Amino acid sequence: MAAPLLLCALTHAWVASCPTGSSARLAGHCQYARGGVTGLLPPQIRAHRRAVEMTVALAEEDTGKPAEARLPYVLTGLPRSTYRGTAMGWLHKTRLWYLVAVLYVVIAAILGRTAAVPLSNVQLGFRVLAAMATAANVFISDRYHNADRRLHAGRAQAYSAAAETSALAFDYLGISSVLTTQLWLWSANMNWMLMLKQVGVLSGLSTALVAVLARFVVPKKMGHVMVKATMATQFTVFLGYLAWCVLSAAPTACRVGVLIFFIYAPGLFVYALKWPKHPVFGFHEWFHLSVLLGHTSSMVFDLRNIVVPCIHFCAGVN
Repeated sequence: MAAPLLLCALTHAWVASCPTGSSARLAGHCQYARGGVTGLLPPQIRAHRRAVEMTVALAEEDTGKPAEARLPYVLTGLPRSTYRGTAMGWLHKTRLWYLVAVLYVVIAAILGRTAAVPLSNVQLGFRVLAAMATAANVFISDRYHNADRRLHAGRAQAYSAAAETSALAFDYLGISSVLTTQLWLWSANMNWMLMLKQVGVLSGLSTALVAVLARFVVPKKMGHVMVKATMATQFTVFLGYLAWCVLSAAPTACRVGVLIFFIYAPGLFVYALKWPKHPVFGFHEWFHLSVLLGHTSSMVFDLRNIVVPCIHFCAGVN
């Protein structure tokens, strides 16, 4: 018991508890007091990094396998699974997703010029906003979920309560922006039928509300609850209404677009349930996978819709 406690003490944070099992050390599940990591100075950070390296060495000795110690989130002390943020980090590091987003807009602009129903500047603008929201989603998720890896790389300020609070606030705003821009894009594709204009306004106001809550109330518990309730409304009520409109009132050819809703849905479902909890690949990793598949499918289906706009198969749908 003494060795793990000594390793945690080297961080100069008050240790609430530190399990001794190899799996616990591997995951870095030492519980820090509130603000315990925030005030770390460079010499203390160096000691902390040495402690992490020693912890990894102990885990590798116990398991006989290479190990990466993921440190918990600063604000909550909750553990990071091994692959937490790995996909978003890779997409950011390689710049691959940013390239995908730019190509999507460029291809949409080219197709929109020669399409049977050319895209207006406003319609192209919806695609620019949607692409920017997905790019921001990747960028911010990497910043939030990989702060511990930046600490290991020598960027001490990345792993602090202040940095984590800021990243979390932007993460909330990024997710809400994705929900709103996807709603706007596909509502425009459906020619703003029924009450989609009003719902689009409500979703935009919801994103503005998330921005205010994330800035001034998060990380208080009430802030988290209100933000998540707002985003849940955006998905289940607003995007759910869009899906209902497509299924009930749009031409049959448009219904393939509803698949996008059901590609995003499983990730949000497991995120809400906080299940499955796994130290290697848990619910948040499934959430990110679902989100990335949703982004991709939306781009693909939208490009298809530019070439063959389904809504025009049914004259007079408004």
